[in-house]
Amino acid sequence: MSGEMLNVIQTIQKDYELNEKISEVVIDYYNDMERKGMIKGGCHLLSTILHIILLEFNVSNELCLGNVKYCEHVFSHSWVSINNMIYDVAITHTNDPRIFLNGIVFNGIDTSTGEKAKIDYGVLSESDLIDPTGKTVSKLTLGDYASGCPRGRNYIWEYVIDYAKGHKKHLNASRLKEKYSLERWVRK
Repeated sequence: MSGEMLNVIQTIQKDYELNEKISEVVIDYYNDMERKGMIKGGCHLLSTILHIILLEFNVSNELCLGNVKYCEHVFSHSWVSINNMIYDVAITHTNDPRIFLNGIVFNGIDTSTGEKAKIDYGVLSESDLIDPTGKTVSKLTLGDYASGCPRGRNYIWEYVIDYAKGHKKHLNASRLKEKYSLERWVRK
């Protein structure tokens, strides 16, 4: 994460008196995913992992799925919502080359500009997901999604466990699978 993006996030956190844990987790997680080259086109995976990590670190949030609109382009997307504010680590590099931000959306703010994000989240009705991947994801539980994860059947659980270990927190794969197996995305 660039120093400029980090400064914007720290300013947002102070201005909005946000839980420090949110900034820590989002920054650390984004940096790790960027190092691993996993930012491009992985909104459902990235948002799922962020959602679980935040919950495991006692930050209540919703894993959202819906259509978003950016510069007249509408596409299906996943993101995390905390207290009705958008946290979107996957918007930086979508699969659509026409849609590109130099930062993430943190508490509704585009970190590349420091201003309110010019992205409309949750456009169109619940039944109108734009792309086939969004339509497929909308029918899955997190357990089903994790089992079919393109990076491997246990990738999500192993990533969350490794992330937690790096923060001196110990989690159990069986417990995680059971806890999240029936959860679904919140349609927006």
